Amino acid sequence: MRTQCNETHKKFTVEDNAFLTQINCKYCGAEFTATYAPENRDVDINVNGHTDNTNAKTAKDEILEEIKAIKPNLAPILPAINAAILNKENESNTRLILDKILQDVLGYAIEDMKTEQKIQGKKADYVMSVEGKDVMVIEAKKAGMTLRDKQVFQATSYAAYSGIKWALLTNGAVWQLYRVTVMNKVKYIPMYSIDIREGLSRVRDAQYFYLLSKNGMKKQNLLENLWIKIDALRYDNLVNTLLKDEILTAIAESLTEEFGCRLTAREIKATLLTDILQIESK
Repeated sequence: MRTQCNETHKKFTVEDNAFLTQINCKYCGAEFTATYAPENRDVDINVNGHTDNTNAKTAKDEILEEIKAIKPNLAPILPAINAAILNKENESNTRLILDKILQDVLGYAIEDMKTEQKIQGKKADYVMSVEGKDVMVIEAKKAGMTLRDKQVFQATSYAAYSGIKWALLTNGAVWQLYRVTVMNKVKYIPMYSIDIREGLSRVRDAQYFYLLSKNGMKKQNLLENLWIKIDALRYDNLVNTLLKDEILTAIAESLTEEFGCRLTAREIKATLLTDILQIESK
């Protein structure tokens, strides 16, 4: 799998069994907890894939209008976020800004927001609910604080015990969403990270922020489908697919036909491993 050093922010490959264990960065030697680090890429939500009791076109138009409405609602709050970072506001003051964003931008009512919730010794800063169902746990840090994966542990632990799939880590400016899974142990896998200080100028960021809203959470299949797409595009999955015998054979046949020299699947695999993927060939 691919992971990322907390100090240098450089990404490199480690064994899958290193997930959530302490490892050392291959570049600087710093110790950190290995988590999945997907490559930054534009993966759009599939609004065409959403269906409800109305016709497909109406459902799509409704979602696009809801996404469009988020940006102007966010704009008046951006100066407060920047000021909080500049003044190094504490967590309590940052929470006041978060309350405003959650209500005025993301559309949650006060009764949808439960704070300081505890379960089996785990505390959640916020538990967001939609139509009476808890859907997301939020871990809030002070404005401008550098976010680390390990800071989301409380939120993901609470989410796991409560059967909630989504956990969010934010300092008001940066919003990082995680998928929570429970098998032999709790795992939290990064979905995406966006910085709202740019006013959601990128279409992808506006879509991603919308998925955190009350309206977005009502349409759970949008987030589920995005998760499936992000998971499918993970480095590990792409490499494993690329190295399948039938894929290697197809590449060899295509190159043989194009260049007129006979190539084998074995030669393609060796070249991919050493020159393209930079993995030591066995």
